[in-house]
Amino acid sequence: MIPVTKMTLNHMKRGIMIRTSKITIKGLFLLVLFAVLSMPGTLFAQQAPDAVKQDLLEKGKKVYFKRCVWCHGVEGGGDGPSADRLFTRPRNFIQGTFKIRTTDSGELPFDSDLITTVKNGLQGSAMPAWGEFLGEDEIVAVVQFVKTLVQDRDFNDAEDEELYVQEFGSNPWGTKGPYHLGVPQEAI
Repeated sequence: MIPVTKMTLNHMKRGIMIRTSKITIKGLFLLVLFAVLSMPGTLFAQQAPDAVKQDLLEKGKKVYFKRCVWCHGVEGGGDGPSADRLFTRPRNFIQGTFKIRTTDSGELPFDSDLITTVKNGLQGSAMPAWGEFLGEDEIVAVVQFVKTLVQDRDFNDAEDEELYVQEFGSNPWGTKGPYHLGVPQEAI
């Protein structure tokens, strides 16, 4: 029989705690993964872009004409006085095409996307991070004003946009994961 010392007991307890914590973390991860995957696809469907908040436009206009007009231009065409000297040309707001967004390609961005861009800037471009120089209220206001510069599209046309959720249906061969094992050779 092996003598059990106090030090041996501490090592055993520590080993049990480590195994228990690994099991708990794995279980928690699997639970979260299951919850996310079991949500219906409609929860992830695109929402309409945020409408323009009219009450912030005057303040946003002041911020734009003080800070943004030099690169983006008076009408937002990306043709400000310093635009020719910038390596990456400033964004043309008139077209309504925004690069950094969480919406689908071709869709108008959410306010949160534009606010993040104004706050953090765009690395590798001439767009600076304004988060240290402008207050949160000024950033939100200038985003509202920039949205009014978009001429080719409208942030207020939420009722015109249709949302599609694609349903894939069931597996035609009735197999349960891994699906490739139950597919007949002639269907490949």
